[in-house]
Amino acid sequence: MIGPADIRALQTRVRDYRSSLQVTVDRLAMAGAPLPLDNSKWSIQAWGDIVGRSTTFEGESTNEVNPFAHIYAGSTYERGRQLVTELDAWRDELARRAGALPPTAPKVPVPDPVDVPKAEVSLFEGIGSAALVLVALFFLSQWHPGGSRS
Repeated sequence: MIGPADIRALQTRVRDYRSSLQVTVDRLAMAGAPLPLDNSKWSIQAWGDIVGRSTTFEGESTNEVNPFAHIYAGSTYERGRQLVTELDAWRDELARRAGALPPTAPKVPVPDPVDVPKAEVSLFEGIGSAALVLVALFFLSQWHPGGSRS
């Protein structure tokens, strides 16, 4: 099962991967192949969007005493996996751009892709948070002070 420690490890992987891709983006710009400013799929605006979403993911609380960190661990982990998938697509595009540089341009390093294993969902997500709430409400509606049902 996924827990806060798994999320922290994935946050570190996302941060490191994003940071290494940022180096590639910067070096491509220095080599004369900056990302375009045209709001396209591979524009600087699109890069800024994934950087923002990655940074938000990296900053999410994974405190062990926060019950929501356990309840939503599976969906948080999957969101992190999706970010890695998007960063992989960026990595492929940056590698394509680096390979298209003229031979006289400085070599631009492109990081290796990051492998993130598929993980089991957390207990609460496996059961379904909504179903758990409904069961709790049912039992609360059956309880009355004095121990008897009217």
